Amino acid sequence: MVMGQALLGQIEAEHGIRAIYQEPWGPLSWEPGYLDTALNYLETSNSVISEECANTLLHCAGQQGSDCDTLVKVKEVINNLRERSLISSDETLTLNGAANKLLSCLKVNEEQDMNSFKQTAQDWVKERETLIEIESQILKEYSNERERVFQEMEIDDKAHLMAVERLGFWDLAKSEEADVSDQIFYLRKDYVEGAMYDLDILERYREICGSTKEPVILI
Repeated sequence: MVMGQALLGQIEAEHGIRAIYQEPWGPLSWEPGYLDTALNYLETSNSVISEECANTLLHCAGQQGSDCDTLVKVKEVINNLRERSLISSDETLTLNGAANKLLSCLKVNEEQDMNSFKQTAQDWVKERETLIEIESQILKEYSNERERVFQEMEIDDKAHLMAVERLGFWDLAKSEEADVSDQIFYLRKDYVEGAMYDLDILERYREICGSTKEPVILI
């Protein structure tokens, strides 16, 4: 991070801040003072840096002129780091050392990531199958309930008609009680087959899975 900030600071000093946050350097912060940010980090951190990093800081500051305040500050910071034994010649701290370490871990990390992705994909497939099954169950329940309610309505209508015919009161009106089919959307006569609320699926999914989490795929 320190070397990157320093190199960006050199570009900032030579070409201005726009050369950093615009292409091809974006997306990066447009706040000026990249080199100062690197120095401030080193002043407050106990992290060990490499000789390569120290030399890069000196080089980037030196490009701004040997008498500039930044170069003086860089030298002070580096001297302070040496006094605290925070500058090391350990090759693993160099760019090549860090790159080799990453390469050595790459295969293991790739395998772990792929296993994680495969597990996630399997979970999604299982989740989708569960949601499809839930949708089918709810629609079947709707259908059964519609059939039951309409059968009861048909029986009620026939019973009312028979009562009117036997008693001879042809102007006898049916009770004005609220029709249940007008209260529940899937019991209405204009109900479209397959229509349902996503919330019904979600609530059933939570009941089955015993979880409050929402499914990734909601069909």
